[in-house]
Amino acid sequence: MTRWDLNAVVLCHCQRYFAAVTAAIQGWQDPGDQELGQLASLLGNVLWARSAYVGLDRAREQALSVGGAVVGTIGGRLGELSDDPRAQALALVAAEERLVLEQHDELLAGLAAELVGQSMTPGEFNRWVWERLFPQYPYSLGTSELQAAVRERLGAALGRARG
Repeated sequence: MTRWDLNAVVLCHCQRYFAAVTAAIQGWQDPGDQELGQLASLLGNVLWARSAYVGLDRAREQALSVGGAVVGTIGGRLGELSDDPRAQALALVAAEERLVLEQHDELLAGLAAELVGQSMTPGEFNRWVWERLFPQYPYSLGTSELQAAVRERLGAALGRARG
């Protein structure tokens, strides 16, 4: 697979993920609920998980990890920080998406390095990329199922926080 092949798949998967998260936030019934802030926390966790792929050196990887941890920590406090938690959550999603776009070449380089010597069918390749980028969500989910999985993951995180 070439980097151009990888590029198209990464863009497609990122679009799918960010669209599902955005839809989940926009469809939230009570934007003042603590759950919306928890969703932003999950976004921070995604940034943290991706840091190993986009950090070209140890310092950058650590900076991305810390950034993800900060978003993950403050995300749960959105209701305290703003009168409009939905707008704040959407702003965090947009910021995360911009980071992905800004670090796209580094992300591709990290994934391409893992691909050296591997041979996959297009379907296997798509699955492999998705699982590297978003391991917490099964590749086989349709769009509405992915949105539901985002909400379900949020509910599970809330259950652990409350329990």
